[in-house]
Amino acid sequence: MTGQHRLDPRFTLAVALRLTSQPLISTGTSTMDRLARLRLRLKRTVRITLAWVVVGLLAALFEHNALVQHGAPSDMLQRMDERFLRSLVAGLLGGGIYIFLLRDRLRKYPYFTALGIMAMFMLPVILFTSAIWPALRTADPVALTVQEHLFSFAFLGHYLYWTMLMGGSMFMVRLNDQYGSGGISYLTGRYHKPREEVRVFMFLDM
Repeated sequence: MTGQHRLDPRFTLAVALRLTSQPLISTGTSTMDRLARLRLRLKRTVRITLAWVVVGLLAALFEHNALVQHGAPSDMLQRMDERFLRSLVAGLLGGGIYIFLLRDRLRKYPYFTALGIMAMFMLPVILFTSAIWPALRTADPVALTVQEHLFSFAFLGHYLYWTMLMGGSMFMVRLNDQYGSGGISYLTGRYHKPREEVRVFMFLDM
């Protein structure tokens, strides 16, 4: 007896494989989680963009009908093209910034508080696109033209339109976060009366 114990080579190999596989498994899981979150955020951004495009086309139709009824010339296809491009860019940028950057930060606030913060963020953007940029494209003094655009019903209408559109998108995202993908059913009256459904619940014991 020499007092030395020899380890089984199979046992040593199994321990080595286990130790080396754990970081790989955790790394792979975290990568899959990040990809899943990225895919979900992209889907939400696309849905917001599509909703904004539809609302923009409807607004162009209503605007065209109002102008025609009052005897003003209007080209419906041209107005739809302008609304389509504007809504597409605004949906991708505005919806993407909210989903990827601001959603997690604003979730801790009540809805109307978060909407007020978002409205303050949108004010300089609407100010630039509806007042400053049109003033730069004219030969008139910039300060006077900006003042005319700023204190007008057109600027107020643009600001309220985009703020309400963002508020509706934020409300639907919060509803989806609260009740899952079927949260829209609470608004459409699906559960106005008792229904029997098959659902899976997961409980976590902390």
